[in-house]
Amino acid sequence: MKVTKISAVTLPISDMKKSVDFYSKIPNFKIVYGGP
Repeated sequence: MKVTKISAVTLPISDMKKSVDFYSKIPNFKIVYGGP
């Protein structure tokens, strides 16, 4: 079976601000929840 789409990924992180900054710079990457 070939993967054609990923709908959600949850990653445990230690620095929310740094992670949101990093992932928000990836083209076509949608951040749905950035935590408090």
